[in-house]
Order: sequence, then C-alpha cells, then structure tokens
Amino acid sequence: MTARQSSEGTAGFTLLELLVVLAIFGLMSVLLSGGLRTIGHLVAGGTDRLDRASGLALTSNFLERVLADARPLPTGDGEDAVAFDGTANGLRFVGPPPVYLAPGAFHAERLGVEDEGGRHRLVFRAGALGDARQSRSVLLDGVGAARFAYFGADVGAGRPGWHDRWPGAWGLPALVRLRITFADGSSAPDLVVAPRPAEAGFQ
Repeated sequence: MTARQSSEGTAGFTLLELLVVLAIFGLMSVLLSGGLRTIGHLVAGGTDRLDRASGLALTSNFLERVLADARPLPTGDGEDAVAFDGTANGLRFVGPPPVYLAPGAFHAERLGVEDEGGRHRLVFRAGALGDARQSRSVLLDGVGAARFAYFGADVGAGRPGWHDRWPGAWGLPALVRLRITFADGSSAPDLVVAPRPAEAGFQ
C-alpha cells in the first residue's frame, strides 16, 4: 500500500457523519434537558409536600396547646356563659397567653382565615384582655378554606353532635375540629382538639 492510499484511509469524518453526530448530540441534549426539568418538578413538589406536612403538624400541636387551655371565664353579665364563640369560619376564646408571649393576665385569642392581598392564611391573634394590641402568627399559608365544627350537646338538646356554631352560653365544646382545604384543591386530614372541660374552671 502506498503512502497516498494510507493517508486516504485515515482521513477525518465526512460531512454526513458530522451531521449525524450533531443530530445525536442534539437529541441527547433535549432528552437530558427534559429529564432535568422533570426531576426539578419532582423535587419541588416533594419539598412543597414536606413543607405542608410540617406546617400541618406544627398547627396541630399549636392548637392542642392553646385550645386545651381555653378557660370557662364568666362573661360578667350575670349569665351562665363563657368567653368562647365558635363559628364555621373561626373562633374566639379566652386563655392564658401563648408560650411565646410573656406570662401575664388572660388573653383574648382568635383563630381564623384572613385574606392578605389575595393570599389566604390561617392566622392566630392574641392580646391581653382590654388591650387593643394583638400579636399575630401565621400558622398556615396557601389556604383555600378552613371550616370549624364543634362537638357537644347544645343547651336543651339530648344527644351530642357536631355543630357549625358554638356560643359561649353552651359552655365549652368537647371537641373542636378544623377542616382545611388548600388553594390548590388538596385537603388536609382533620385536626381535632379537645378544649379544657368547662367544669375544670381555673387551676
């Protein structure tokens, strides 16, 4: 074999071969890019679910603490009533200040969903009785709706059951249930908390 033939046998890629290689690289880039986007969406979705689960756990623990200390405080008007007012949209009650506030007199406390610039949040507010100032804590963000229900026997009723409304004249409910639907349409497990029994009075 001559030197000319050897040189021709070791020549570089042809134009067709280069185009095929470039097409393969382009296809691989598309596949890898799509795979990375999919992985990114999965990671983001997993992070959102973990954040939501963590928020629900913290909210449940917080409600257990504050509602378990709801007090049957007489209203002072001579009626047999307590400072507790529950509706389907939220509730107001009286109890000792939350642990993150300085110890002191009883606090008026409120829990419900608030609309802040189009975002709905489950918000807890607390302030000393007779003081207009209140602390504010966001318990859950991205809430679509929150519905409260109260279990017990209303005044003059026989068998206990769930109610959308619980006035203080009935004392304290045996259970408070919070049912949350998020803005994306997903639902959380019901949070059920038992307030302090009305007959327990002050400790």
